[in-house]
Amino acid sequence: MSHNECPGCNKPMIDGQAFNGLLKCHWDCQDAVRLKVGDSVANDIIQKNINKALLQQGIGPSHRLWKTLGGS
Repeated sequence: MSHNECPGCNKPMIDGQAFNGLLKCHWDCQDAVRLKVGDSVANDIIQKNINKALLQQGIGPSHRLWKTLGGS
């Protein structure tokens, strides 16, 4: 079981709950997270997590699919 805390509501994020994997929060809390950190920071967090996921799959900036799959 995961015991990470949601940055939107500060409650535990438990395995099996619906959550926004890119913002690492409960799905229902994504607007609250954006309000707390600001849209620019939230977008940076999302982009960082997209890049990380692509790199974990072996798709780096020089790969032909990097930009197509959202890498930046």
